[in-house]
Amino acid sequence: MGILNGKKLSKVRNSMKKMWRLILCVFILAVGMTGCLEKNNIEPKVTASVSIYHSSPDAPELNIIMDKVVINLQAFKYKNYSNYLEVEAGIRNFRFNAYSTGTNLVETNLDFEANKVYSLFVMNTLSRIELLRTVDVSDPPASGNARVRFIHLSPDAPEIDIIWGGETTPVFSGQIFKQASAFKDVPAKTYSMQVKVKGGSGITLVVPDVQIKEAGYFTILVEGFDILPANNANALSARVIGN
Repeated sequence: MGILNGKKLSKVRNSMKKMWRLILCVFILAVGMTGCLEKNNIEPKVTASVSIYHSSPDAPELNIIMDKVVINLQAFKYKNYSNYLEVEAGIRNFRFNAYSTGTNLVETNLDFEANKVYSLFVMNTLSRIELLRTVDVSDPPASGNARVRFIHLSPDAPEIDIIWGGETTPVFSGQIFKQASAFKDVPAKTYSMQVKVKGGSGITLVVPDVQIKEAGYFTILVEGFDILPANNANALSARVIGN
């Protein structure tokens, strides 16, 4: 092999430097791409769904705080409810405080199972404020039917019957405060809904034109005070909400 002169040796060295730089760049690019692929392959978080209701008739407007983060943009008022929100499965901390003052009213830790659906009700009077959680799971309704449940949220109302207008047998009977029924099949049509004291002859409330649509899921809520306290306008009422 001949001896390289200075110029040729310099060219060879420069070529080798370029080659190693190219190899190094390819290596860095490969590592970087691998890192990106690893990040993109992270499995998504497993979640549950929860809807939140304000059903405490003398509690103030609320802040909803989940895991120390306020999740409502506006004051959460009596009878407000959220759409279903996705929450990470596992134990979540829920705290509700007064929107205007920040005073803590009620707080709890709740365990949410993956892929399940829940509702969370702020309920009872302010002095006894508490949370009721329901699992909103049901078999699909039969053809021509919907699935309906009833939740009694009036802190001073007696046992309640729910009757469809024109019928004599209650669709829900003798339900007490804090009780949430299971979902049941109901023929899909438009009803006049009657709220009665269990076994009583008089009608306490009538809700006309309740549209129960086929294949839907619905919740009947009775809320408010049967006997109004002073300076409170949240009288006994009933409504039907699509889940």
